[in-house]
Parts: sequence; structure tokens; C-alpha cells
Amino acid sequence: MTLQVTKDHVDVSSVTLIKNNGAAGSFEVDIPTGDLGGADAPTDLVATWVSEPVALTATAGSGHTGYTATVPVQNLGSYALRIKFTEPIGRCGMDHKRRLAVYGLSSPVPIGQLQVSYAYEPGVVFHLPVVGPARSKWQVGLKGAFLKVDHYDVKMGLSYCAFYPAGFGGD
Repeated sequence: MTLQVTKDHVDVSSVTLIKNNGAAGSFEVDIPTGDLGGADAPTDLVATWVSEPVALTATAGSGHTGYTATVPVQNLGSYALRIKFTEPIGRCGMDHKRRLAVYGLSSPVPIGQLQVSYAYEPGVVFHLPVVGPARSKWQVGLKGAFLKVDHYDVKMGLSYCAFYPAGFGGD
């Protein structure tokens, strides 16, 4: 998953590889969205399954909003779920000057390998950001942050990148 952070929004792109070891049937795709830091819902959300567009249905209820879809799977089939969307950057902190990009890392089953990348151009962040989950081994630099976890057990919850914008005092 790659999150391209700009001054006012983040472009999210992810690829999830799925292997069905069970019987032929269907797979439920759940794309939760939220408004952490007051960010609006994502726009331009596009999902593909085996390079074909996925018909998404909006969902809402008990603190959960997002989209779902049901896609076909064959016995021992391998699939690629690609998701792309744009979401405004949230604001947090007492002064609401800190920016926040967040992505949910939940999965109903363990993930063999998880890779998360936050990319930003020089001039977007004032100093190196705080990334999380904190107990992870992030590599953080002037152009981004990267995390690779083998045998991800779905216990880390949310991935986030919190930073002050360049031109710190600005809106």
C-alpha cells in the first residue's frame, strides 16, 4: 500500500493478493472509511478484482462507514484486489495544525506480508513525521516512511503518519 501525502490530501493505492484455498464461492470485500482528524470521506474510490471494476455498495452503521462488494473466487484461485482513492488530510492536536493521514490495517485473516509506504515531497512536512503503530520498525526519511511486516497478525490496528506542514504556522 502506498499513501502519497500532499499538503491537503493523500492519494491511496493498495494491492492485496488473495489466495483462495477453499471451495469456489465468493469473497466479501470490505473497505472501511472514516473521518479521523475531521477529514471528509474519500473521493474517486475505485476498486478492481482481477483487473475488472468492482461494484461497491456504500455502508453505514454503528460507527462504521465504508463500502462493500462481493466478488467470485474459484478453488485454489489467486486474485489481486486493487483499491485507489483520494482523501483529505485530517487535522489533530490542540492547535489543529498537525496533519494526519490514517489507514486501517485490519484483516479477518493473517497477512503473509504487509508493506506500507507514506511518500511525501520535500516541502510538505516541516520535520520528520511520527508514524505508527509505534511498536513497528519504520524506516523514516526526508521523502517518506516505509514499513514491512512478515506474518502480520492484524493486531496493530491503524497505520498513521502525523506531521506539521511546511510553512508550519500556515493554514
